[in-house]
Amino acid sequence: MQTKKLVGLNVLRAIAIFTMVIAHSIRTQSNFSMIFSHREKATLFDQALLFFIDVEPIISAFFLFIAGFSLTLSFSNRCKQSATSTWPWLRGVSKKALSLYLIASVFFIAEHGFQLPDVLVSPGILSIIGLSIGLTAFFLTTSKPFWLNGIFVGLVMLITFVLEQERIQITGLNTGPGGTFPLICLCPLGAILGNIYQRWQDNGLFVALIFCLVVTVFALTINYPWTFTYESVFQRYSFSYVDQISLSLKYLFGADQIGYSSYAARYWNHASIFPLRVIGILVFTTFIFIKVFQNIPKHWLLQKATSFLNYLGSHALSLYIIHLLLLAIIEVTGLKTWTGWQTWILVVGLIGLSAALVSIRERKALPFMKRLIDGLDPDTQ
Repeated sequence: MQTKKLVGLNVLRAIAIFTMVIAHSIRTQSNFSMIFSHREKATLFDQALLFFIDVEPIISAFFLFIAGFSLTLSFSNRCKQSATSTWPWLRGVSKKALSLYLIASVFFIAEHGFQLPDVLVSPGILSIIGLSIGLTAFFLTTSKPFWLNGIFVGLVMLITFVLEQERIQITGLNTGPGGTFPLICLCPLGAILGNIYQRWQDNGLFVALIFCLVVTVFALTINYPWTFTYESVFQRYSFSYVDQISLSLKYLFGADQIGYSSYAARYWNHASIFPLRVIGILVFTTFIFIKVFQNIPKHWLLQKATSFLNYLGSHALSLYIIHLLLLAIIEVTGLKTWTGWQTWILVVGLIGLSAALVSIRERKALPFMKRLIDGLDPDTQ
Protein backbone atom coordinates (compact mmCIF):
# COMPACT_ATOMS: atom_id res chain seq x y z
CA MET A 1 0.00 0.00 0.00
CA GLN A 2 1.41 3.37 -1.08
CA THR A 3 1.55 5.73 1.89
CA LYS A 4 4.41 8.07 1.12
CA LYS A 5 3.78 11.77 0.80
CA LEU A 6 3.74 13.15 -2.72
CA VAL A 7 5.46 16.52 -2.75
CA GLY A 8 4.03 17.27 -6.20
CA LEU A 9 0.50 17.37 -4.80
CA ASN A 10 1.41 20.06 -2.29
CA VAL A 11 3.29 22.06 -4.92
CA LEU A 12 0.26 21.89 -7.21
CA ARG A 13 -2.00 22.86 -4.32
CA ALA A 14 0.20 25.88 -3.53
CA ILE A 15 0.00 27.01 -7.16
CA ALA A 16 -3.80 26.66 -7.05
CA ILE A 17 -3.89 28.91 -3.98
CA PHE A 18 -1.68 31.51 -5.70
CA THR A 19 -4.09 31.64 -8.64
CA MET A 20 -7.03 32.05 -6.24
CA VAL A 21 -5.28 34.98 -4.59
CA ILE A 22 -4.79 36.61 -8.00
CA ALA A 23 -8.43 36.10 -9.03
CA HIS A 24 -9.69 37.57 -5.76
CA SER A 25 -7.24 40.47 -5.68
CA ILE A 26 -8.22 41.90 -9.05
CA ARG A 27 -11.82 42.12 -7.88
CA THR A 28 -10.72 44.72 -5.33
CA GLN A 29 -9.11 46.86 -8.04
CA SER A 30 -11.11 50.08 -8.31
CA ASN A 31 -11.65 49.87 -12.08
CA PHE A 32 -12.30 46.12 -12.24
CA SER A 33 -15.85 46.42 -13.61
CA MET A 34 -14.68 48.72 -16.40
CA ILE A 35 -11.73 46.63 -17.58
CA PHE A 36 -13.76 43.42 -17.28
CA SER A 37 -16.47 44.83 -19.56
CA HIS A 38 -14.11 46.74 -21.87
CA ARG A 39 -10.98 44.66 -22.16
CA GLU A 40 -9.62 46.75 -24.98
CA LYS A 41 -8.96 49.44 -22.36
CA ALA A 42 -7.04 47.09 -20.05
CA THR A 43 -3.29 47.41 -19.71
CA LEU A 44 -0.91 44.49 -20.16
CA PHE A 45 -0.82 43.98 -16.38
CA ASP A 46 -4.64 44.07 -16.31
CA GLN A 47 -4.86 41.51 -19.11
CA ALA A 48 -2.60 39.14 -17.20
CA LEU A 49 -4.86 39.46 -14.16
CA LEU A 50 -8.05 39.00 -16.18
CA PHE A 51 -6.68 35.71 -17.50
CA PHE A 52 -7.08 34.27 -14.00
CA ILE A 53 -10.68 35.48 -13.91
CA ASP A 54 -11.30 33.58 -17.14
CA VAL A 55 -9.84 30.33 -15.78
CA GLU A 56 -11.28 30.76 -12.28
CA PRO A 57 -13.82 27.91 -12.68
CA ILE A 58 -11.02 25.38 -13.10
CA ILE A 59 -8.99 26.72 -10.16
CA SER A 60 -11.50 25.59 -7.54
CA ALA A 61 -11.84 22.29 -9.41
CA PHE A 62 -8.07 21.75 -9.15
CA PHE A 63 -8.08 22.39 -5.42
CA LEU A 64 -10.91 19.97 -4.67
CA PHE A 65 -9.50 17.31 -7.00
CA ILE A 66 -6.11 17.45 -5.26
CA ALA A 67 -7.81 17.32 -1.85
CA GLY A 68 -9.66 14.13 -2.82
CA PHE A 69 -6.49 12.48 -4.11
CA SER A 70 -4.60 13.48 -0.98
CA LEU A 71 -7.30 12.16 1.33
CA THR A 72 -6.59 8.65 0.04
CA LEU A 73 -2.95 9.04 1.13
CA SER A 74 -4.01 10.30 4.53
CA PHE A 75 -6.45 7.43 4.97
CA SER A 76 -3.81 4.87 3.94
CA ASN A 77 -1.41 6.28 6.51
CA ARG A 78 -4.14 5.99 9.13
CA CYS A 79 -4.86 2.37 8.18
CA LYS A 80 -1.16 1.57 8.40
CA GLN A 81 -0.98 3.06 11.90
CA SER A 82 -4.19 1.46 13.14
CA ALA A 83 -5.96 -1.35 11.32
CA THR A 84 -8.63 -1.66 14.03
CA SER A 85 -10.49 1.63 13.75
CA THR A 86 -10.85 4.42 11.19
CA TRP A 87 -13.28 6.42 13.31
CA PRO A 88 -10.64 8.73 14.86
CA TRP A 89 -9.43 9.71 11.37
CA LEU A 90 -12.96 10.30 10.08
CA ARG A 91 -13.87 12.26 13.19
CA GLY A 92 -10.78 14.48 12.80
CA VAL A 93 -11.46 15.23 9.13
CA SER A 94 -15.16 15.84 9.86
CA LYS A 95 -14.38 18.35 12.62
CA LYS A 96 -12.09 20.29 10.32
CA ALA A 97 -14.65 20.10 7.50
CA LEU A 98 -17.27 21.55 9.85
CA SER A 99 -14.84 24.31 10.82
CA LEU A 100 -14.44 25.27 7.16
CA TYR A 101 -18.21 25.38 6.73
CA LEU A 102 -18.59 27.64 9.76
CA ILE A 103 -15.81 29.93 8.54
CA ALA A 104 -17.61 30.20 5.18
CA SER A 105 -20.75 31.32 7.05
CA VAL A 106 -18.76 33.95 8.95
CA PHE A 107 -17.36 35.37 5.70
CA PHE A 108 -20.85 35.40 4.20
CA ILE A 109 -22.25 37.29 7.19
CA ALA A 110 -19.41 39.81 6.98
CA GLU A 111 -20.28 40.52 3.32
CA HIS A 112 -24.08 40.22 3.21
CA GLY A 113 -25.29 40.09 6.80
CA PHE A 114 -27.69 37.42 8.02
CA GLN A 115 -29.48 36.27 4.88
CA LEU A 116 -31.57 33.11 5.08
CA PRO A 117 -31.27 30.46 3.77
CA ASP A 118 -27.95 31.33 2.07
CA VAL A 119 -26.00 31.78 5.30
CA LEU A 120 -26.80 28.17 6.18
CA VAL A 121 -26.85 26.32 2.86
CA SER A 122 -24.80 28.45 0.46
CA PRO A 123 -22.23 30.58 2.31
CA GLY A 124 -19.33 30.18 -0.15
CA ILE A 125 -16.55 28.07 -1.62
CA LEU A 126 -15.22 27.07 1.80
CA SER A 127 -18.55 25.41 2.58
CA ILE A 128 -18.23 23.35 -0.61
CA ILE A 129 -14.68 22.35 0.31
CA GLY A 130 -15.74 21.38 3.82
CA LEU A 131 -18.76 19.40 2.68
CA SER A 132 -16.90 17.61 -0.11
CA ILE A 133 -13.92 16.51 1.99
CA GLY A 134 -16.29 15.34 4.74
CA LEU A 135 -18.34 13.21 2.35
CA THR A 136 -15.27 11.90 0.54
CA ALA A 137 -13.63 10.95 3.82
CA PHE A 138 -16.78 9.05 4.80
CA PHE A 139 -16.82 7.16 1.48
CA LEU A 140 -13.16 6.21 1.95
CA THR A 141 -13.92 4.52 5.28
CA THR A 142 -16.52 2.21 3.71
CA SER A 143 -15.86 -1.21 2.19
CA LYS A 144 -16.48 0.02 -1.39
CA PRO A 145 -14.94 3.52 -1.56
CA PHE A 146 -14.26 3.39 -5.30
CA TRP A 147 -17.84 2.56 -6.23
CA LEU A 148 -19.47 4.85 -3.68
CA ASN A 149 -17.44 7.81 -4.90
CA GLY A 150 -18.28 6.92 -8.50
CA ILE A 151 -22.02 6.58 -7.84
CA PHE A 152 -22.01 9.88 -5.95
CA VAL A 153 -20.28 11.65 -8.86
CA GLY A 154 -22.82 10.25 -11.32
CA LEU A 155 -25.80 11.29 -9.21
CA VAL A 156 -24.46 14.82 -8.69
CA MET A 157 -23.91 15.36 -12.41
CA LEU A 158 -27.31 13.90 -13.27
CA ILE A 159 -29.16 16.07 -10.74
CA THR A 160 -27.28 19.16 -11.94
CA PHE A 161 -28.21 18.40 -15.56
CA VAL A 162 -31.90 17.98 -14.68
CA LEU A 163 -31.90 21.29 -12.78
CA GLU A 164 -30.32 23.03 -15.76
CA GLN A 165 -32.79 21.59 -18.26
CA GLU A 166 -35.80 22.43 -16.10
CA ARG A 167 -34.37 25.89 -15.29
CA ILE A 168 -34.73 25.22 -11.58
CA GLN A 169 -32.69 27.27 -9.11
CA ILE A 170 -32.14 25.82 -5.65
CA THR A 171 -30.06 27.89 -3.27
CA GLY A 172 -27.09 25.88 -2.08
CA LEU A 173 -27.30 23.33 -4.88
CA ASN A 174 -26.83 25.23 -8.14
CA THR A 175 -27.10 28.88 -7.13
CA GLY A 176 -25.78 31.28 -4.51
CA PRO A 177 -22.23 32.06 -3.34
CA GLY A 178 -21.80 28.38 -2.55
CA GLY A 179 -23.56 26.57 -5.39
CA THR A 180 -22.56 23.02 -4.51
CA PHE A 181 -23.45 20.98 -7.61
CA PRO A 182 -21.53 19.82 -9.59
CA LEU A 183 -18.35 21.20 -7.99
CA ILE A 184 -18.70 18.92 -4.99
CA CYS A 185 -18.02 15.86 -7.17
CA LEU A 186 -14.44 16.96 -7.96
CA CYS A 187 -13.20 15.78 -4.56
CA PRO A 188 -14.61 12.25 -4.98
CA LEU A 189 -13.15 12.18 -8.50
CA GLY A 190 -9.76 12.97 -7.01
CA ALA A 191 -10.28 10.20 -4.47
CA ILE A 192 -11.08 7.74 -7.26
CA LEU A 193 -7.79 8.60 -8.95
CA GLY A 194 -6.08 8.27 -5.58
CA ASN A 195 -7.56 4.78 -5.17
CA ILE A 196 -6.24 3.86 -8.62
CA TYR A 197 -2.79 5.14 -7.71
CA GLN A 198 -2.85 3.28 -4.39
CA ARG A 199 -3.52 -0.01 -6.19
CA TRP A 200 -1.63 0.26 -9.50
CA GLN A 201 0.86 3.09 -8.95
CA ASP A 202 2.15 4.93 -12.05
CA ASN A 203 0.72 2.36 -14.47
CA GLY A 204 -2.74 2.97 -13.05
CA LEU A 205 -2.29 6.73 -13.34
CA PHE A 206 -1.23 6.42 -16.97
CA VAL A 207 -4.22 4.28 -17.95
CA ALA A 208 -6.55 6.66 -16.09
CA LEU A 209 -4.95 9.59 -17.89
CA ILE A 210 -5.60 8.10 -21.32
CA PHE A 211 -9.22 7.33 -20.43
CA CYS A 212 -9.84 10.80 -18.96
CA LEU A 213 -8.29 12.57 -21.94
CA VAL A 214 -10.67 10.69 -24.25
CA VAL A 215 -13.61 11.71 -22.04
CA THR A 216 -12.48 15.35 -22.06
CA VAL A 217 -12.05 15.46 -25.84
CA PHE A 218 -15.53 13.98 -26.31
CA ALA A 219 -17.09 16.42 -23.79
CA LEU A 220 -15.46 19.37 -25.56
CA THR A 221 -17.20 18.43 -28.81
CA ILE A 222 -20.62 18.83 -27.21
CA ASN A 223 -22.20 22.25 -27.66
CA TYR A 224 -23.09 23.10 -24.07
CA PRO A 225 -22.26 26.03 -21.75
CA TRP A 226 -19.31 25.85 -19.37
CA THR A 227 -21.16 27.73 -16.63
CA PHE A 228 -24.60 29.09 -15.85
CA THR A 229 -25.28 32.41 -14.14
CA TYR A 230 -28.05 32.77 -11.60
CA GLU A 231 -29.34 35.60 -9.44
CA SER A 232 -29.70 35.52 -5.67
CA VAL A 233 -31.88 38.16 -4.03
CA PHE A 234 -30.62 39.61 -0.76
CA GLN A 235 -31.87 42.27 1.63
CA ARG A 236 -29.83 45.45 2.09
CA TYR A 237 -30.33 47.25 5.37
CA SER A 238 -27.31 49.54 5.16
CA PHE A 239 -24.29 50.23 2.96
CA SER A 240 -22.12 49.99 6.07
CA TYR A 241 -20.81 46.46 6.66
CA VAL A 242 -21.20 46.77 10.43
CA ASP A 243 -24.73 48.18 10.24
CA GLN A 244 -25.70 45.58 7.63
CA ILE A 245 -24.76 42.81 10.04
CA SER A 246 -26.44 44.30 13.13
CA LEU A 247 -29.64 45.40 11.36
CA SER A 248 -30.04 42.10 9.50
CA LEU A 249 -29.64 40.27 12.80
CA LYS A 250 -32.32 42.44 14.42
CA TYR A 251 -34.67 41.83 11.50
CA LEU A 252 -33.97 38.12 11.77
CA PHE A 253 -35.32 38.18 15.32
CA GLY A 254 -38.52 39.98 14.42
CA ALA A 255 -37.76 43.72 14.30
CA ASP A 256 -40.16 44.29 11.37
CA GLN A 257 -39.94 48.07 11.58
CA ILE A 258 -36.41 47.98 10.15
CA GLY A 259 -36.48 49.10 6.55
CA TYR A 260 -34.56 47.37 3.79
CA SER A 261 -34.27 47.20 0.03
CA SER A 262 -33.78 44.14 -2.13
CA TYR A 263 -30.82 43.67 -4.45
CA ALA A 264 -29.79 40.90 -6.79
CA ALA A 265 -26.31 39.37 -6.79
CA ARG A 266 -25.27 37.30 -9.80
CA TYR A 267 -23.18 34.14 -9.31
CA TRP A 268 -21.88 31.78 -11.95
CA ASN A 269 -22.12 28.07 -11.33
CA HIS A 270 -20.31 25.19 -13.02
CA ALA A 271 -22.37 23.38 -15.64
CA SER A 272 -23.11 19.67 -15.30
CA ILE A 273 -20.70 18.85 -18.12
CA PHE A 274 -17.86 20.81 -16.52
CA PRO A 275 -16.26 17.86 -14.63
CA LEU A 276 -16.07 15.83 -17.85
CA ARG A 277 -14.47 18.71 -19.73
CA VAL A 278 -11.72 19.26 -17.17
CA ILE A 279 -11.04 15.74 -15.85
CA GLY A 280 -8.40 15.17 -18.52
CA ILE A 281 -6.36 18.27 -17.65
CA LEU A 282 -6.79 17.55 -13.93
CA VAL A 283 -5.42 14.03 -14.21
CA PHE A 284 -2.68 15.10 -16.67
CA THR A 285 -1.46 17.91 -14.40
CA THR A 286 -1.58 15.71 -11.31
CA PHE A 287 0.35 12.96 -13.13
CA ILE A 288 3.03 15.41 -14.32
CA PHE A 289 3.52 17.04 -10.92
CA ILE A 290 3.77 13.67 -9.15
CA LYS A 291 6.39 12.43 -11.59
CA VAL A 292 8.42 15.64 -11.78
CA PHE A 293 8.68 16.10 -8.02
CA GLN A 294 9.46 12.48 -7.20
CA ASN A 295 13.14 13.07 -7.91
CA ILE A 296 14.11 16.73 -7.69
CA PRO A 297 17.69 17.45 -8.87
CA LYS A 298 19.99 18.23 -5.96
CA HIS A 299 20.33 21.89 -6.77
CA TRP A 300 20.04 24.17 -3.75
CA LEU A 301 17.68 26.64 -5.45
CA LEU A 302 15.34 23.90 -6.70
CA GLN A 303 15.41 22.20 -3.30
CA LYS A 304 14.63 25.45 -1.49
CA ALA A 305 11.83 26.40 -3.87
CA THR A 306 10.30 22.93 -3.66
CA SER A 307 10.51 22.93 0.12
CA PHE A 308 8.85 26.36 0.26
CA LEU A 309 6.00 25.38 -2.09
CA ASN A 310 5.55 22.05 -0.31
CA TYR A 311 5.20 23.89 3.00
CA LEU A 312 2.69 26.39 1.63
CA GLY A 313 0.72 23.64 -0.08
CA SER A 314 0.42 21.70 3.17
CA HIS A 315 -1.24 24.79 4.68
CA ALA A 316 -3.17 25.87 1.60
CA LEU A 317 -6.51 26.38 3.32
CA SER A 318 -4.92 28.46 6.06
CA LEU A 319 -3.35 30.65 3.37
CA TYR A 320 -6.70 30.90 1.64
CA ILE A 321 -8.52 32.03 4.76
CA ILE A 322 -5.83 34.49 5.80
CA HIS A 323 -5.71 36.17 2.38
CA LEU A 324 -9.51 36.56 2.47
CA LEU A 325 -9.22 38.29 5.84
CA LEU A 326 -6.56 40.62 4.48
CA LEU A 327 -8.66 41.43 1.41
CA ALA A 328 -11.65 42.09 3.66
CA ILE A 329 -9.61 44.69 5.53
CA ILE A 330 -8.69 46.32 2.22
CA GLU A 331 -12.34 46.33 1.16
CA VAL A 332 -13.58 47.86 4.41
CA THR A 333 -10.86 50.51 4.63
CA GLY A 334 -11.15 51.44 0.95
CA LEU A 335 -7.40 51.04 0.35
CA LYS A 336 -7.89 49.61 -3.11
CA THR A 337 -5.44 49.38 -5.96
CA TRP A 338 -5.97 51.48 -9.08
CA THR A 339 -3.91 49.78 -11.75
CA GLY A 340 -2.83 46.28 -12.72
CA TRP A 341 0.80 46.66 -11.64
CA GLN A 342 -0.36 47.79 -8.18
CA THR A 343 -2.60 44.72 -7.93
CA TRP A 344 0.34 42.46 -8.81
CA ILE A 345 2.30 44.04 -5.95
CA LEU A 346 -0.72 43.42 -3.72
CA VAL A 347 -0.77 39.75 -4.77
CA VAL A 348 2.89 39.28 -3.86
CA GLY A 349 2.31 41.05 -0.56
CA LEU A 350 -0.75 38.93 0.30
CA ILE A 351 1.06 35.68 -0.44
CA GLY A 352 4.13 36.76 1.52
CA LEU A 353 2.19 38.04 4.53
CA SER A 354 -0.11 35.01 4.58
CA ALA A 355 2.90 32.69 4.44
CA ALA A 356 4.57 34.63 7.25
CA LEU A 357 1.46 34.33 9.45
CA VAL A 358 1.20 30.61 8.76
CA SER A 359 4.85 30.15 9.70
CA ILE A 360 4.01 31.33 13.22
CA ARG A 361 2.91 27.77 13.90
CA GLU A 362 6.58 26.75 14.08
CA ARG A 363 7.08 28.86 17.19
CA LYS A 364 6.56 26.79 20.30
CA ALA A 365 5.87 29.96 22.26
CA LEU A 366 2.50 30.25 20.55
CA PRO A 367 0.83 26.85 21.03
CA PHE A 368 -2.69 28.27 20.63
CA MET A 369 -1.83 29.81 17.25
CA LYS A 370 -0.19 26.55 16.18
CA ARG A 371 -3.32 24.55 17.02
CA LEU A 372 -5.51 27.11 15.27
CA ILE A 373 -3.48 27.13 12.05
CA ASP A 374 -3.16 23.33 12.01
CA GLY A 375 -6.88 22.93 12.62
CA LEU A 376 -7.83 24.88 9.50
CA ASP A 377 -6.19 22.41 7.13
CA PRO A 378 -7.78 18.96 6.84
CA ASP A 379 -5.45 16.00 7.26
CA THR A 380 -4.94 15.49 3.54
CA GLN A 381 -1.44 14.02 3.58
